Amino acid sequence: MAEDVGVGSEADEARRTFLARVEAALRAAGVGDLECAYRPIAPAFRSGAPLVTGLVITHAGVASQARVVVAAREQQVVPTRLLAGQPALEALGARLQALGIGQMIGQMVVGVGRRSDDFPGGGAPTYELTILAPDAAEEDGQVRVAADGAAWRLLDWHTTADVAAVARRIKAWRDAVVDGYPPRPRDAASLAPLRAAAQARRALLAAVEWEQVEALRRAGRLGEAWRLAGLATEVDPEQARQPGVALTAAAQERLRADLAALLPLHLQWHAPRDERGRLALDEEVLLAAYESATPLGQGRQIWLAAVSPARRREPQVLTLRLADLIGENHTHVWSAARWRWDARAQGVPRAQRWGVDGLPLERLGLDGWRSLPSEGPAERAGELEEGERAARCVALQDAGRLREALGLYDVELDAGVERLLEGRPLPSVGLQETEAWARAVQEGLRLAAPWRFGPLLGEAARARERWVAEKRARKWSAPMLRLFWLPHQPEQRKGAVMLRARERNGRRPRLELEWSASNARLPAVAWQRPLELDLLRFGLLAEEELP
Repeated sequence: MAEDVGVGSEADEARRTFLARVEAALRAAGVGDLECAYRPIAPAFRSGAPLVTGLVITHAGVASQARVVVAAREQQVVPTRLLAGQPALEALGARLQALGIGQMIGQMVVGVGRRSDDFPGGGAPTYELTILAPDAAEEDGQVRVAADGAAWRLLDWHTTADVAAVARRIKAWRDAVVDGYPPRPRDAASLAPLRAAAQARRALLAAVEWEQVEALRRAGRLGEAWRLAGLATEVDPEQARQPGVALTAAAQERLRADLAALLPLHLQWHAPRDERGRLALDEEVLLAAYESATPLGQGRQIWLAAVSPARRREPQVLTLRLADLIGENHTHVWSAARWRWDARAQGVPRAQRWGVDGLPLERLGLDGWRSLPSEGPAERAGELEEGERAARCVALQDAGRLREALGLYDVELDAGVERLLEGRPLPSVGLQETEAWARAVQEGLRLAAPWRFGPLLGEAARARERWVAEKRARKWSAPMLRLFWLPHQPEQRKGAVMLRARERNGRRPRLELEWSASNARLPAVAWQRPLELDLLRFGLLAEEELP
């Protein structure tokens, strides 16, 4: 129920009528535990502007608050010919467009101004939403504003004529600061993507006479074998060549041997798929790299890649091709995981493929996490056998106790990763991104194999030492290994979860939230739990159904 602070001018009555729609939209959105009050407040970012009636929205026990005022949106038009040849004015026009408060229409720059003193005046009624929290000195890099004679930290600011958009942002603030988005334990519904994955693999096994495919491959009739298996190719399997691609003589021989050893069943079985079990669109799986006979750009090599279709209307098959690529910029790189496609690597033991030995799968079913101690592991991590520690880690991941799972391998978290892991908002990011980012971090680390973090960092540290030793001018810096990006970031410089070591030798892993424009990342196979492990432990596939 809104608090009444008295009826003011005719403009204030018009404001109240317009603001009442926000209350109605919040009720329609099912948000019933917020307190709304009409109060005289100052519009944001307009120093010296008179106080106007606004809607202040609070929640009991929460220090932050949302404020909504209304303003008249007025357009101001300046012909672009008046800006030509005047750098300062040209820069101003570009800045207006970049900020979203002006746009180019034909030969005009249209600036958008807002007036709150005369509402609705001659402009279009517009909502201005400001979400503020009490200023905290430890929160660096935040915009601070003055309101009611006090300093506040700006959490969100948005202007729109769409009342539903205002309600959605207020609800996002309420959900983030009141409920948060804590990690959820596994339940039957969470297995839906894995069930789809299992069904897709079963369908693959049943769709083709794989013994005949293998007989053709062994006989050297690769083209026939690939066609029967449903593989498309731009590489001539008989000549081991592709038009427009020139390899060195040694690379040509290696390619010929790799093509002869390629197992179509294994390649398609392990290929990345979406949550419905279909081939993931527009993915490149890099199998092996080769030296080009012609110069390439820095960091580039010729890669044998299995490429998925870009669109659903295209044939849903993998296509083999040679491509000029930067390997470290790709998620699916199997050059160090040849058991996924190479007949010569099928003897690699499971302990090497999974990164751990002695994992008791029979104890890691859907309800396995329910037998965990409620207050964390009873034994210290160092007292557990390798397989037991990994099993405890997986069970904690299933339980949603991700911090404890990482702690078994002494993985430290920075403040940003810890906030998102717990489902709390970041101070520097819009509240509307909190749920998506929190779920991305939680699911990304639920799929991780933390027992791999230490060996990965150790190898990265040794590689960095070798690189530094090559030239005297090179300086050592700690390797930063990107695991995954956070969603909904159209800009080039993106936030990602990074893995680095707290010690120079690669020991004591730490996960950090870092922003960078680099595209380099760890291959998923290097740090994620293998799919077959989860399909087996949940009983979705049997051992004999693995390739």
